[in-house]
Amino acid sequence: MSTAKEIKARIEEANRQHNEMLSHMEEELDRLMKAEVEAVIVQMKADIKKYLITAKDLGFVAKIKKPKKSGAKVPPKVTHPTDGRTWSGRGTKPTWVRELEQNTSKLP
Repeated sequence: MSTAKEIKARIEEANRQHNEMLSHMEEELDRLMKAEVEAVIVQMKADIKKYLITAKDLGFVAKIKKPKKSGAKVPPKVTHPTDGRTWSGRGTKPTWVRELEQNTSKLP
C-alpha cells in the first residue's frame, strides 16, 4: 500500500508532465496557426490582384468623422461687478470667482 507522501509525489509528477505536454502543444498550435494565416494572406493577396478588388469593395473605406460639437452656449452665471468678466458656471472656477465668494456672502 502506498503512503500519502508517495501518492502526492506521483500526482505532482503527473501534473508536471501534463503541464509540459500542454505547453508543447500550445507552441505547436501557435506555429501552425501562424503558418495557416500566412498562407491565407498570400492567397488573399493573389485573389485581390487577380480580381482587382479595392479597399472600398471590401468596406475598408475610412469614414469621415463629423467634428464634435462643442458644448452649447449658456448664459453667464456670474458677472464680475466692476470689470464685467463673466463665468458660465462650467469648468474650473476662475480665481476672481473664488475671491468674490470669499469676500461676499452672495455672488451678484
